Amino acid sequence: MIALQVIIFSCTTEHSKDSSMEHDLGKAIEERIKQFESQNRLEFFDKTFIKKDAGKIFTFEIKGMDDLTIKKGVVGEYAESTNIHFESDSVRLPFIETQLADILEHGYREAKYDDQTILFIQIKPHNSQNSKDLSKQLDQFEEVSRLFDEPIYEKNLGSYAASDLGAGYNILYSVWDEKKGFDAILQVIENHQLEDRSIVAKRIYKSEEDWDYEVIYPNPFNGEFDPL
Repeated sequence: MIALQVIIFSCTTEHSKDSSMEHDLGKAIEERIKQFESQNRLEFFDKTFIKKDAGKIFTFEIKGMDDLTIKKGVVGEYAESTNIHFESDSVRLPFIETQLADILEHGYREAKYDDQTILFIQIKPHNSQNSKDLSKQLDQFEEVSRLFDEPIYEKNLGSYAASDLGAGYNILYSVWDEKKGFDAILQVIENHQLEDRSIVAKRIYKSEEDWDYEVIYPNPFNGEFDPL
């Protein structure tokens, strides 16, 4: 049994004033805390800038929240990476603004959606693979994905864009140089005897939100490519 005790206070005008003052003070403190949190809340930041000079592509990437990562270098070569920790946006944002002002002065511009080529790799599962055994399919999907990660990242050719399990094991990379990216992918296909199970396509943009795919491997390609 729960005993409920009700206490009735008789309020005087003086008590009402005190209560009102406490309420106003509490409200003021609450507003101040909200303002402080708003001013110091860390939000994710992600921008990439590029500069083309003498046949090379220079990149400057800055992203993160409390741990901000700055990566800069020449595509295909070693990229210098710096990590800096920030406790609040009130300190971090002025730092970012200074960094961006500096690179813009050095001829960089913000990267656009079609500055990089999207290469779509589709690997068909083994014919013997039981399509109902999702667990085995997922294990093989992860195994196949790792094969392509290494050359793309080691050679600083680009970055992971997306992946899913549909008409095959679908893996997409965003690469700065279509030929170098394709050559790296083709090398993996040949090294692991995936020729009979592989399709590679590149994204053809109509707009930022609309695109088709053109199959570039095998060549010639006489079948139908299902990107789903």
